[in-house]
Amino acid sequence: MLILIPVVAIATVVLIQFVFVTASESVDTRPQGAFYVAPASIPTGHPGAILRSQPHAIPKAMGAPAGTTATSVLYSSTDYATGKPIAVSGVVYQPPPSQAPRGGRPVIAWAHGTVGVASPCAPSLLANPPQRMQPGFASFLNAGWVVTTTDYTGLGTQGPNPYLIGASSGREVLDSVRAAQRLPGTGAGNKVIIWGHSQGGHSALFAGDLAKSYAPELKVEGVAVAAPAAELAELMKLDAGSVPGVVFSSFALWSWSHSVPGADLSAVVSSSGRDLIDSIASRCISNTLSLLADLPAAIEAQQTGVINVARLQANPVWAAIEAENTPPLSGKGPPMFIAQGTADTVIIPKTTAQVVATLCKRGRDVQSLLMPGVQHPTAGQVAAPSMFAWAKVLLAGGHPAGNCPT
Repeated sequence: MLILIPVVAIATVVLIQFVFVTASESVDTRPQGAFYVAPASIPTGHPGAILRSQPHAIPKAMGAPAGTTATSVLYSSTDYATGKPIAVSGVVYQPPPSQAPRGGRPVIAWAHGTVGVASPCAPSLLANPPQRMQPGFASFLNAGWVVTTTDYTGLGTQGPNPYLIGASSGREVLDSVRAAQRLPGTGAGNKVIIWGHSQGGHSALFAGDLAKSYAPELKVEGVAVAAPAAELAELMKLDAGSVPGVVFSSFALWSWSHSVPGADLSAVVSSSGRDLIDSIASRCISNTLSLLADLPAAIEAQQTGVINVARLQANPVWAAIEAENTPPLSGKGPPMFIAQGTADTVIIPKTTAQVVATLCKRGRDVQSLLMPGVQHPTAGQVAAPSMFAWAKVLLAGGHPAGNCPT
């Protein structure tokens, strides 16, 4: 159904590279080392509190300016279902030393795309992620801005990961900013630009919608997305026949059945189908462009029609989950930047066009960018220079030009 992954068509077969996370087919939801283990007591009433921190290696592919520092953080957020404090991991990037502007440094809150739903899939665990997983970061840091990157709940930390649960990831994105503000030496202020790709576009849209009620002290200047997973029902229908679509739908179904009370997977998928979904969900999407091999479980699931979208969307419980986690696309809120590649076969371009049309019709200030020939994996990377130019105008107090039809 979604995301940040190299998808290459060879003849009529689509191959995706995976890495095995465990020898068994069960999904690993364990914390990935001592750093990722939540403390016995997490402070209540202070989301974004730093629970633990340590130096983090700066990825070579980022091209960060000399003097940049990176810190792994375990910070508090809020469980979307219970309201109780939870631990979330991520990384905060601090620009080279300089005098912070009055009011503090602007913050770019990055929301990453799909990496998987197993705990070992956390981006902060990757030794050297490619540039497309950190689009625009070098430009942001050169401009003197702080960059935050959340792993999302259950990636790195104890699972399950609430994949495509907007009320969860939206809070985690906002709390990553609060964590940066509390990390000594960052100089992070209240001005925020939220930026996300694919699944991260979904998270960014929810973060922008939640900001006023959940984090009113933050001044969200804009929300930027590339190939956002926004129209969930339509995307699931359009992607149902493809192997990548089966993979991302499997991530969602596994996650929702483990994260949402009352979401019984046996009501919509057979026993053998559930085994295939569990097998798919046990793997992480690789971070390299080279191809290894297709995932047999995904091929089998695609060929046998394990995920019946019509059946799923006819089930009241599952249809409600899908609807509740479709971004609301409010006409009110900060300006938006929306980019989409025309060659994207994961986030189908017409669904993003519908998002833009809906927002424009409702009165939202939107600058949209259509990128000819751009495929899904590189959408964020290709859009980053335009997004950076748009963000610079906003953070300077200006008003970037929108291009909604008049």
